[in-house]
Amino acid sequence: MFKLLIFTIAIVFSTQAFSWGGRGHHSVCDAATFLVKDENLKKFMTARPQVMGHLCNVPDIYWRGLDAKQTSIGNPSHYIDLEILDMKLDKVPLDYSALTKSYQGTENKMKVGEKIKNFSSEFGSLWWRADQFFRLAIQFGSAIKDAVVPKGSAEQQDQNLVYNKSIYQF
Repeated sequence: MFKLLIFTIAIVFSTQAFSWGGRGHHSVCDAATFLVKDENLKKFMTARPQVMGHLCNVPDIYWRGLDAKQTSIGNPSHYIDLEILDMKLDKVPLDYSALTKSYQGTENKMKVGEKIKNFSSEFGSLWWRADQFFRLAIQFGSAIKDAVVPKGSAEQQDQNLVYNKSIYQF
């Protein structure tokens, strides 16, 4: 009985019990590198799973250290909360601004009697932020493809070259 009590207290007061932790995020991204379908990208990614694992921890290790104003803007891009609308995923409109206009100020289905005060922070924007990143990756990937590859270390360090700017943005 005493061992069970100690175990329960350790779990309840353990911060790791409530999150994936760095290892969880790292493992998911590390494994995801092996699921890439494009052979060239897969070859690139599987040679660098540790980098992807690190990048997946950026929200937890870097973004949490930002000030409150910055985190209030960035946090909603980390989730989507369908429950406040009591809506199925396949019924969610793709136009985020129309969704916001339709549901801002309506009843929050998770908090009876309360209205949705700030749609973007309460509902989240993960789906649309992922789409934005995808579109930006295509945009900058196209610019990289069409740009001249720098020759020598001087050009590689030149931040004004289209190739270098696009690589940085990508």
